[in-house]
Amino acid sequence: MFELLIRLWEVLTTWPEGTIGCYWQAALAIVGAGVSIYGGAQARKSANRNASLLQQNAAANAADIQRVGDLNASIVEHVAGLNASALKGVSDFNAQQVLKTSRINAGFIAYGAAYEANLQEYDASIADSNAKVASQNRAIALENGQYNAARIHEENQRTIGAQRAGFAKSGVILDGSAYDVLYDSAIQGTLDTLLAIHSADIIAYGFLIDQINSQNQAALLNFKADATRQQGALESVYALYQGNAQAEAILYEGYTRANITLAEGTLQSSLIRATTQADVASMLRSGSAGASSVRSQGQAAFNKGLADAFSYSTSIYAAGGGFAGSGTGIASTTGRGFGGPR
Repeated sequence: MFELLIRLWEVLTTWPEGTIGCYWQAALAIVGAGVSIYGGAQARKSANRNASLLQQNAAANAADIQRVGDLNASIVEHVAGLNASALKGVSDFNAQQVLKTSRINAGFIAYGAAYEANLQEYDASIADSNAKVASQNRAIALENGQYNAARIHEENQRTIGAQRAGFAKSGVILDGSAYDVLYDSAIQGTLDTLLAIHSADIIAYGFLIDQINSQNQAALLNFKADATRQQGALESVYALYQGNAQAEAILYEGYTRANITLAEGTLQSSLIRATTQADVASMLRSGSAGASSVRSQGQAAFNKGLADAFSYSTSIYAAGGGFAGSGTGIASTTGRGFGGPR
């Protein structure tokens, strides 16, 4: 950038004698050109520094955006994981409670059925005992009938014997009315004997009916007891089945909601990261654009300084009386113009 000043100094040294005023004008022009070039260089340097600061700030802001976005995405994923774990935990707890309740209900059902069946079996045993008692009473009634019949027959025989003895002692011949008396006694004794047997049979038949009824009742109660146990077993199994089905439904719903929560958390965190990436890219682009603009402004200020310096060099050229023809101007001194190759 100081090449122009060197050229200007060369111009001053080639001016002819007696041009002191031109020297002062040239000196002032050199100073003005130097100030213009220095100011442009400082402006470009400041612009480059500001551009670097803009890029650094943009990078720092982008890093902050990235850090906040990652933190938010992590928080979303963590919260989703906690919610999913809570949903699974609640589902597991509820399913366990349902299973426990179903097992308790099944136990109560089985216990109730067993208790009722035991009562029915107890009643059946009582009915069976009653049947045995009725059978024993029937046997006793028949035995008593035989005993009473034998006793009546013996008493009848003694009565007939006494009658015969009385007739014989009185000298009554056993014919006619005496025979009728003996016959009537024999008939009455036989009837009394048969009546005792028939009465015993009637009593025994009543006990037989009681025995049959008690046996039937015992069989029915035993059948009911078996049916009650089977029904209790089926109902308890069905209670367990219902509990397992309900627990599986609870687990399926809870784990499905947990998976949906995790998926939503993953999607939301992905959206946050994508938005963060877009914001970071936008921030970096904005910083680069701002830095480019500042550099362009600095370069423009520098170019303006060069243009001002060129203006001063033109004034020196004019003060020197024009050096293009005499070979003492800027172009002739350096062998190249200001706008020529550098």
